[in-house]
Amino acid sequence: MLVLHCTQKLLAAAGERGMGVVSDADPLDSWHANFFHWERRKCVIAVNDRTLLPVLLFGVRKQQLVDLPRAFTERFCSQLQERGVPSYIIDRVRRLYRDAHVTTTSDRSVVGSLNQFVHELKWVVANGRCGSPSSGTREVDDFLWAQASLQIPEFRVAEALIEGFLARFVEHGRPDLAEAKRMLRY
Repeated sequence: MLVLHCTQKLLAAAGERGMGVVSDADPLDSWHANFFHWERRKCVIAVNDRTLLPVLLFGVRKQQLVDLPRAFTERFCSQLQERGVPSYIIDRVRRLYRDAHVTTTSDRSVVGSLNQFVHELKWVVANGRCGSPSSGTREVDDFLWAQASLQIPEFRVAEALIEGFLARFVEHGRPDLAEAKRMLRY
């Protein structure tokens, strides 16, 4: 089950109130999200609680804000697909994230990481070191994923998150496990 811990600003923009706290959520499925404006567009950034892997939704429309778990899931799955993750893993992530729980934020350090990603991304784009997300998000995604690796230098966060999904969804000994892990070494 997907758990989106939203800031008050995001809850207000989405017209949500947030449900009660979820105490038994797997940290791999728990994300903190924030709302901000950039280049006169509405944006949402979500960060995984365990790995600090960021997912940016740029140019979000009102309907996407109303159905934020679905919009987030589709964006996250498209990032996994761009990274070469096998389609059966992506399908399982979609099924797992069908059940979603939107609640208020619960971890101030993750919210601090959210805000840090936004500030760094705006600075890098303003100084010409990264393309604007309005012209395509792949370069922005690569920057954010690299910044996440700097936050927790012990491991590559994208690999850690994806390997967590692989460990959950793939039976050990299955030939696809070795192939999927090989594909992650980009």
